[in-house]
This record gives sequence, structure tokens and C-alpha cells, in this order.
Amino acid sequence: MTVAKQNGGGDLQHDLELSEESELEREAERLPSLSPYIGNITGYIAGFVCLMVRRRIPCATCHAATVSERSPSAFFDRKNRGSLQKPSSTIYICQATEKVIRREDNLHGTSLPKKGNLSDSLTVSVMTELSGHLEKLYPELHDHMFESAADSNHFVRLVKCVIASYIKIRMHHTAKTATAKITGSNTRKQLTKLILFKHQ
Repeated sequence: MTVAKQNGGGDLQHDLELSEESELEREAERLPSLSPYIGNITGYIAGFVCLMVRRRIPCATCHAATVSERSPSAFFDRKNRGSLQKPSSTIYICQATEKVIRREDNLHGTSLPKKGNLSDSLTVSVMTELSGHLEKLYPELHDHMFESAADSNHFVRLVKCVIASYIKIRMHHTAKTATAKITGSNTRKQLTKLILFKHQ
């Protein structure tokens, strides 16, 4: 605004662009960073997301793009019993989704907002976050992307499927945590071999 006052309003557009850039920078700063532990957990979940994507998307080229030969972390190797896929760019999409979910948690307290299209709004937020880095995701699909029609782009469908799968896993976890807070700890599940329950 000060620039606009000095120049008699001539640089108002420049001033607005600066304010939009500072808004975007503040928004990026609001995205929480993931600790190494949460990053490892997200990488482990990404291995399961690869399996979910395999069931939902029939394209073999897209399946090959989601997996990698390299393991994402030592934690993944320790917890994997051979059934999980090693994620490629899927891990970065899952980490971006986790950051957006944590930002929503910070904005709305411990509970996510109660609205019917929560998954869609989170998907749009994650796609917005990833929009500047799409060329880094699944580089082997850049040629394959142009082989399909514009309305059924495999690259976009794959990214959205990864986001939706991760959101589904996280929503189930959030619901399970909220239910455990309401009902308390379930003794039968924890001590089923130590306690004989009457009439159960």
C-alpha cells in the first residue's frame, strides 16, 4: 500500500501481486513439517497405498510407476514382511497429504470439520500443494500421460487415487481414535488370554 500512495496508485497491481505472494508464503509456512518418525510411518503407509492403487486402477504402466526398487527407510524394511510394495513418488504424495491433514487438525482442533465432502476438499488442498512439483512426480509417466484422452488422464487419476487412498486410511485411524476416547480402553481386546470373561 505504501508504494501505491507514493506513486499515486500507479503500482497498485504490483502491490497486489506482492501481497498475494506474501499470502502464499504464509500459507506454506502454516503447513506443519513432519518429524522423521512421522515421515517413516507415512512411508510405511505409502506401501499399503500402492496395494490399494493396484486394486483401483487397471493400467499396468501406472502400477509400475507407483513402486520402486529402493526402500524408503530402515523402518519400512523392519516392518515389511514381504507383502508391501516399495513406494516411489507415492511417498511424497502421502507426505503432502499428511501435512494437509495435520494443518486441518491444527485449524479445527482435535476433530476434523464435519462436512460431507471432507475427502474432496482435502484432495483439492493436496493437489494445490503439489501443483508446483508435479513434474517431479512419476517421471516415467510423462510420456504415458499423453497417450490417454484429456478427460481420462492417467497421471491425474493416479495422483488423485493415491491421495484418496491415504485420506481413507487416515479417516479410519481418526475415527478409531475418537471411538477409543469415548468408549475407553477395551480390556477384552488387550487381556483376552489372561482373563476369562463371564457370558462373553
